[in-house]
Amino acid sequence: MTAEKLLSHRLRGFGSPEHTWPALEAACVSRVPFLEVDTRASLDGQLFLSHDYSTRRILGQHFVIAQTPAEDLRSLRSPAGLSLIPLDSALDHFRSASSQQRLCLDIKDYGFEPVHLDAVRRYNLEDRVIFVSWIPQTLVRLAELGTRCPLILSHWPLKRLGAFGSLACFLTGRLLFKLREFVFLGNSRWNTELGEFSHGFQHGFFCSELPTRLVDILVENGGGICAHKSMVSGSLIHYCQKVGLQVWVFTAKKPVEYFRYSAIQGIDVVFSDQPSEVLEELARLSACG
Repeated sequence: MTAEKLLSHRLRGFGSPEHTWPALEAACVSRVPFLEVDTRASLDGQLFLSHDYSTRRILGQHFVIAQTPAEDLRSLRSPAGLSLIPLDSALDHFRSASSQQRLCLDIKDYGFEPVHLDAVRRYNLEDRVIFVSWIPQTLVRLAELGTRCPLILSHWPLKRLGAFGSLACFLTGRLLFKLREFVFLGNSRWNTELGEFSHGFQHGFFCSELPTRLVDILVENGGGICAHKSMVSGSLIHYCQKVGLQVWVFTAKKPVEYFRYSAIQGIDVVFSDQPSEVLEELARLSACG
C-alpha cells in the first residue's frame, strides 16, 4: 500500500473548515501527492477558493460569491479571523512551498476558463496543475485555449445503476434544467451554451456514454474521468483503459476506503477526506515491517 494515488479533497484533513490558509499551508508541506481545491468567481470575475456558491461553510456568513465584488470578498473575515483565499494567492503559495505535488483546480463556474489558465501560466504552473470540472463545456474551452494541463471530467455514468440508470438516461439525456442552485446536464448537452446558468451554480453531468468528441479531448490532454465510488466497476475501468482515460474516484471518507480503492488496478487517483490519517497508517505499517 502506498500514497501515490492519494488526493486531499478540498484540503480536508489539514484544517477546518476546508479551503483556508491553515489547511493550504499544512497541505503544501505534506507528503500527499495531489491537492484539490475548488474555485468560484466573484461578481467581477475574480477567482477564490470555495466549493460552495456562498461563503457560509468557510466564513460562517452567507454571501453569494457570484453576487459579491472581489473587494468585498477579500475583506470578509470569519469570527476566527479566517478569510477566502484568492486563487492567485493560492497559486503563489503553492509554487513557493511545494515542489513535488500536483494541484488540481476543480472549476465550478463556467465562462472563466481564460482567467484560470492565465493565472496558472502567470505562476509557471502549467506542468503541475490539473483541471477538473463537472462542466464539460469548461474542459472543452480549456482545450481550445491550448492548455497542456490534463483535463478530468467529473460525472455520473448512469448505466452503472442498471434499470434505474437506463431510465434516468432516457429522462435526462437531452435535458438542461435547474433545481435551486443546482444545474443538471444530460449527455447530449455537453457542448450547449449555459447562458444564465453559467455562474454561481453547482453543476452535474449525467450521461450513459461519453460523447466521442469529448472523450477525444480528454485523451488528447492526458486526462480522464472522475466518478463516484459507487459507480466504480470493472466495465468502467476496462472502458477507460481501452480508450486511454485515467480513472479518478471520489470520495473515500475513511482511510480504509482509500486503501480499498487505491488497491484496484486501473484506478489512478482517489479523493480522501482524511489524507493525514492515510499517511499515518502507512507510516505505522512501514514501521511494523
